[in-house]
This record gives sequence, structure tokens and C-alpha cells, in this order.
Amino acid sequence: MATDVGLPSTVTFSRLGTNLSNDEDIRKRDEQRHQDVASRTASRNLSRVSFKPPSRLLKRNKSRIAQTPAELNFDEEYEWDSDEEMLPVRYSSAAEQHKNTYKQKCRQLGIIPSRKVMNQFGTGIVDITDLNLSSKELRALYIVMINDVDLMEINFSGNSLTARDIQYISEILRTNKTISTLTLRRCGLSGAPIRTLAEFLSKSNTLRKLDISDNHFDDKDAPHVAMIIEHNESISNLDLSKNKLGDSGILIGNALKDNEMITTLDLSWNHLRGNGAIGIARGLEKNTKLLNLQVAWNGFAFEGCAALGHALVHNSTLSTIDLANNRIHNPAMFELLKGVCGNKSLSTIRLAQNPITAPMTSIILQRISTSKECGLKELDMEGIVVDKEFDPLLENIQDERLFMARYDISLPVRKGVVSNIDSKNVFNIDPIRILYFMKEHMRTIDMFLKFDKDNSNSLSREELHFAFEREGYPISTSALDTVMGYLDTNRDGDVDLIRTKIESERKRIENIISKKRSG
Repeated sequence: MATDVGLPSTVTFSRLGTNLSNDEDIRKRDEQRHQDVASRTASRNLSRVSFKPPSRLLKRNKSRIAQTPAELNFDEEYEWDSDEEMLPVRYSSAAEQHKNTYKQKCRQLGIIPSRKVMNQFGTGIVDITDLNLSSKELRALYIVMINDVDLMEINFSGNSLTARDIQYISEILRTNKTISTLTLRRCGLSGAPIRTLAEFLSKSNTLRKLDISDNHFDDKDAPHVAMIIEHNESISNLDLSKNKLGDSGILIGNALKDNEMITTLDLSWNHLRGNGAIGIARGLEKNTKLLNLQVAWNGFAFEGCAALGHALVHNSTLSTIDLANNRIHNPAMFELLKGVCGNKSLSTIRLAQNPITAPMTSIILQRISTSKECGLKELDMEGIVVDKEFDPLLENIQDERLFMARYDISLPVRKGVVSNIDSKNVFNIDPIRILYFMKEHMRTIDMFLKFDKDNSNSLSREELHFAFEREGYPISTSALDTVMGYLDTNRDGDVDLIRTKIESERKRIENIISKKRSG
């Protein structure tokens, strides 16, 4: 019995010990389970705004959190990446979106946003003329421009651009097909920048107007300029004015021969003279698309005008040409008239500020009025004095067809001394050159015979003064003194220039007359 009684107690003790051990394991498993739950909860994709750790963990880590204040910003940092911030931000307009993007990029680059730049977002035009932005400021602007699908015009004039900047601009043009106008005046593009731009534009066909004037391009840059003209198939308006292109006009002319897009080309204020001017003229001869050519303030002179006159005979598309300030004297004008009078498409020609004489102006009108092929409607001779025959000829032409002429003044018709001459309008060039112009269309002998009223084979000071005024050249006293000092070789107060030649000329004329009578 004792054995039987003791057995249960032993068993009972054993079970009790077993139960105590099991309770401890259960408590540990419960704690582990709570920790796992807390860990899984913390790892869920929940916003920190709504997430609250279990109170048990907060109590356990209370002292640690208080000792590490750097972790106090964790919630704020996470809140920036919360689900709400990850949603797409809606803007009231594209301009607002571009402004926000521009501000963020400026903040990243450590620069101040430009209000003048931001005000242009959404207008379709970016014009930063003369703002002289730094490379960082330009980089912030590039980010906006490449995403602006409404952008149509870019004007970076007055900002120094490197080859790297041209690469950025090229990428913008490649991405944004709506941009049609690019203006890069005074950007210092000579050298690597123009080479980079030419390489891109030779393959791009979206730009319509390109202005790269005043960039100090010289003959070394001409191959890149010619590449744009020769290979680009979209640019119709090209401005290359105010550069230093000279003999490279040959390259530009060759590129112009086969170009079928450019209708307006501005080459004014360059160094085109001699071979360069001839090269442009030869390119114009073969071109079939150019409508407006501006080559003012160059040096076409006789050689260029001779080549241009020949080109105009064969060209059938050009309608306007600007040849102001090109050293066009009378012989050059005669060569140019051969093409002007034989061209039906040319309607406007500008010859302002060229050394064309007053008698030559009436000859120009005579050639225009008698030519059946000439289609000229506007003649601009601003700054050029015309002679007394000009106005009647102009009226006759205007009675027959629409024709406009611009000129400086018309000299008086009456004989005798010309009074009240405006000094600003007097033909104030070298007096000896005036004398040359006077006899340009008559031999020297004829000029002297015309005004030598007393048949003394000489001209007095008064007769010479009258000769100048009668032929349409008002002359000042000082200028007359210079002429007399040059022509009065024996200082007797009369001009007896080449008297022996005059007498021999008279004898030659008399011999011709006598031969005709005897024949």
C-alpha cells in the first residue's frame, strides 16, 4: 500500500515539474510571437503617419529614443516618401509645372532662379538676350526646355556659349520638333561651337529660321557654315551678317548652288570682295530658290558687280537684292545694269550710299525704261545725288507702270550760280574725283570745248565754277581752290590742261571731216 500510495505522489510531482517547465516555454513563445508580430507590422508598406509601434516596444525602447535625437527626424524624412507624396502632382498649367521644375533644379545646383526666365515658361518662347547666364543657370534652363512641348522659338543672343552648350541645345532641338526659330547672335560661336552646330544641323530637318550673325566667323569657320547651307533641308531664312567671311564666299557660293530651301540669305557686313564676291555671284547664277539676298556693306565693286550682272541674266527667282555700300562706281554700275535690265523676276534693288554720280542716275533710269525684260519696281538710291534729267525720266516711267525710286536730292535745272546749297547734301568727295566723274561720259576735250566760251583753249576760275554747277556738282570755294591748284600748272589763273592735246584733237576732228567730204 505504501508503495502504491507513494507512486501517485511521485507521478504528481513529476507532472507538476513538467507543467512548470511548459508554462515557462509558453511564456517565452508568447514573447517571441509578440516580437515577430511587431517586426512584421513595422515592415509593412504603411505610411509612417498612420503607423504606431506596439506600446510594449515603446516602453521598452523609451530610454534609447530619448538618448538619440537624430532619429527624431526620421518620421519627417519618411513622410516625404510617403504614399501621398509618391502620387503624381497635378499642376494647374504647364507653365506652373515648368516653374516648379526650374526651381527644384536651381535649388539642386545652388543658384537663384531668374524671375525673367520663369515668366517666359508657357509662352512658347525662351528669350534670354543679354542675360549672360552662367553654365549652371543655363543647365537649369535646359531641363525645362527639353520637356516644353509648346516651345517654338529660342533666343540666346548675348550669352557666351561653348561647344557643350551647343550639344545641349542640339539635344533640345532633336527632342522637341516644334522649335522652328533659333537665334544665337553674339554668342562667340567661332571654332568648336559652330562645328558642333553644323554637324547637328546637317542632319536635322525641323528648324526654319537660323540667326548666327555677329559671331566673328572668319574663313576658317566657312566650311562649317557651308555645311549647314549644303546639307540642311529645312532652313529657309539664314542670317550670317556681321561676320568676317571673305574669300570663303567661294565655299558659300558653291553650297548655295544646289540649295533648294533657303529663300532669304543675309550676308551683309562681311568682308566679301574680289574672289569672295564672285563666288557668291556664281552661286546665285545656279540657285533656283533664293528670293532675298542681302550683301550690303561688303566690297563687290567692279569684279563682284560684273559677276553679279552675269548671274542675274541667268537667275529667274531672285526678287530683292541689297547692294548698299559696296563701292559700286559708274563702271561697276554699267556691268550690273546688264543683269538688272535682263532679269524679269528682280523687283527691288538697293544701291544706297554707293559712289554713283549724278549723271549716272539718269542713265540708270534710261536703261530701265527702255528695257523690255526689266521687271524692276523699286529703286533705292538713298544718299545719292541725281541730276536734272532724273525727275522727268522718273515721271515718264511712273506714267507707264508702277515704279518707286528713293534718292537724295535733284539738282537745280536753271543755269548760272546755284544758291542756297545745303552743305549736308553737297557731293562732298575729293574734288579731283569730281572732275573725273564730270568727264566720265565725255572726253576731256569735249568738256573743255563745251565751257570755253571765248575759245581761248583754257578755262578761267569763273568758267570752271560754272562748269561744275552746270553739270550738277555744287562745289565749295575750298574745293574749287583744290581743283585749280591741281589743274593750273603754270599758275596763271586759267586751266590750260593738255592744251597741245586739245589742239591736236581739233586737228584730228578737222581731218576726219575733210576726209568725209572728199569721200
